[in-house]
Amino acid sequence: FKETYDQRHHLCRLRKATLHFSLLGLRDVAPLPRVEALGSAGGTVHAEKPSVTVEVVQFVAPEEQKDAGKARKLEFHFGEAHQDPAKMKRMKPWVSTIHAGSGRAKNFDFLEAGKLQCLLPEKGVLEPYLVIRVSEAPSAVGASLGYEPYSVGEALVSLEDRRPCCWFEGISLNKSYASQQGLLAQAANKSHGQALDKEKYQEETEEELRREILRRRSAAARRGAPKEVAVQDALQAPSDV
Repeated sequence: FKETYDQRHHLCRLRKATLHFSLLGLRDVAPLPRVEALGSAGGTVHAEKPSVTVEVVQFVAPEEQKDAGKARKLEFHFGEAHQDPAKMKRMKPWVSTIHAGSGRAKNFDFLEAGKLQCLLPEKGVLEPYLVIRVSEAPSAVGASLGYEPYSVGEALVSLEDRRPCCWFEGISLNKSYASQQGLLAQAANKSHGQALDKEKYQEETEEELRREILRRRSAAARRGAPKEVAVQDALQAPSDV
């Protein structure tokens, strides 16, 4: 958070954002095992009422998550999404064949949307992402026996290239997009480059780390931080920073 950010201890700020998510549907959901422990050997059954949960990976310590804002998870339930009989008739699931000789898969239309509050890091190198999980609730009998929802699948969607452009350093909302288009392209390329894998990783020596800390503190002092404080912090032992 801006009010708790301390560049001596934090890599970057966390910014509040609202993420809008629309769910068209699920496609080619393969038959599920009747008994998860037995796999297909125990027989299979088609999904009937799948659920989809969407959440953003957390960058907040567990003890702080309860105070970090509103709920950060969306839930879509197929059975609940279409309570209206007329709508349910139009949204009836259908079966498909994934490839020749394969079993029949099932498809579901949700056509639902929602939004959630989240905290995203300013720097793309941390690469925030969405976690999308699909599960099938157990039958009434299975639920009474304590069975948990069966996991159908999971997907991760990067948000690195979906952050607001005004978060990039040097970009101003008071200037037109056209006048900043070149700067935006440079900032986006720089952010993307920071997230790429390196050919090799080598730990910095203590002297290299000292010089880098001094450079950053001096840059902070030029931006307005008290010079004596910036230099003093820079000369701390690396283990104390």
